[in-house]
Amino acid sequence: GGVWVGGNLILASQSDAESSNAVTVSGKVPIANITGSATGTVTVTVTHATTGQVLYLYNGLSIANALILNGYSVTHTSVQAFIYIGGGWRAIASVG
Repeated sequence: GGVWVGGNLILASQSDAESSNAVTVSGKVPIANITGSATGTVTVTVTHATTGQVLYLYNGLSIANALILNGYSVTHTSVQAFIYIGGGWRAIASVG
């Protein structure tokens, strides 16, 4: 969800810490900040998904490792937008 504040859309976010190079994101908010000091690529699992849902993943890991969601990579300190469609998460935009 989101709210308008002073003409700006503010989206809800959550932080999720990786553990053993994996992280679970609830998918109940549109922005997930992934944190931790992974020793390799971090596999992201989203527990709630609805067709048309948009999710922004921010790679906030303290070490330069990538996040992987449904085969798509999110490099260190980058944001990747995804949409859930066709039974899976698809990358729709990249901001690095």
